[in-house]
Amino acid sequence: MTKASNTGVIAAPNPGSPTAPKAGAEAAPNLGAAHPRPLKIRRKDVHDKWQMISDQEANNLRAKSDLVAMVQAKYGVNPWQAQNEVDAWANGRDF
Repeated sequence: MTKASNTGVIAAPNPGSPTAPKAGAEAAPNLGAAHPRPLKIRRKDVHDKWQMISDQEANNLRAKSDLVAMVQAKYGVNPWQAQNEVDAWANGRDF
């Protein structure tokens, strides 16, 4: 919307102007409420779940793949088993 110069009235933009909404255009949905942000993983949570991973090692994790590799190495499990464990635990969390 644009403001008329000296009348103090707010006028709608011309239909052909670049600022006019396109015909049939809908407002963008508010995704904030429907899609809550994932919880940030706290390194203490990693140590609480896998006690063989020290707090220092947990602090060095930068991605979920790092955690999968660490669980595999520390606990001697298969790669798919470590991946499944970490995926289940990390569901709804974000690195």
